[in-house]
Formats: sequence, C-alpha cells, structure tokens
Amino acid sequence: MENKKTKKTGTILIILLVALLFLFVGIRTYFIDWYTVSGGSMLPTYTEGQIVFAHKVGNADRFDVVIIEGETLVGQDLIIKRIVAFEGEEVWTEKGVLFVCSNGVTTSYANEEYGKGQVGLVPKEIKRQTVPQGHVFVLGDNRKDSIDSRTFGAVPVEMIEAIVF
Repeated sequence: MENKKTKKTGTILIILLVALLFLFVGIRTYFIDWYTVSGGSMLPTYTEGQIVFAHKVGNADRFDVVIIEGETLVGQDLIIKRIVAFEGEEVWTEKGVLFVCSNGVTTSYANEEYGKGQVGLVPKEIKRQTVPQGHVFVLGDNRKDSIDSRTFGAVPVEMIEAIVF
C-alpha cells in the first residue's frame, strides 16, 4: 500500500513539474522575457550586462524603451532603444535639440527626462524627415555612443520584439 502511494505522489510531482515547465516556457515565449543589455548606447538608463524585463504584448508609447530585432540593422541579434517618433510624424534636430511634429504640433525635447534616461541633446544632426507608415524612429539614451535611427533609419514596427518595463 505504501509503495502505491509513493508511486502516485511521484507521478503527480512529475506531472506538476512538467506543467510548470510548459507554463514557464509559454510565458517567456508569448508574454514576458528578460534580456541582457549589451553595449553603452542606453547609458545612463541601462548599463552593460544589466538584465531588463520586457513584455511581448501591447503597443509601445512615445519614449518607451523597446527591444528590437537588430540583425539586419546593425548585425546584432537584439538591440535596445527608445521610441521618439511614430509613423507620419516629422522628426529633426536643430543645434542638438530634438523636435517632433505630430498632427501639426511641434514639440522640442532638450534635456527632458523620461525614466532615468534623457531625451536630451542629440549631437548628430537629424535632417527633417517623416517617419514612414508602419515604422518608428528610435534613439539610444547615450546619444554620443549609439547606433540608432540616425544611422539605419526608421524601424519597421514588426521588428519590435518587446517593450521594457
């Protein structure tokens, strides 16, 4: 009798562990995952080697930090950047100050803080351009050391893998 009870408990435990494994894999695949920051393009907000958590569902807002499929953009698997403009918006800089024009309203961002990072001054000038449909314009928080939309252009929304929280 004792042996049957032990066997049943062992079977239940194995089933429970397998179910938890599937739940864990499912959550990581479809909802939430963690990423390790590589490089200094998001300093001071995120540092090299820091682990960030991100959700894979929902829509990003302006100034959200996102994880982007970076292979075709910069030859890295994933990159982390901040969204500054959406499709149909104009974006440019003048004397390092970032401007975004949305629905005819122009807003300047000079040393505005979002999270721990700054939208701040942009050392590399951006010519006035309209973000194409289905794209976003992204910048690294460390403007002096970031390869971002100033280099590779606007990013297709489909390339956004997750939104950091």
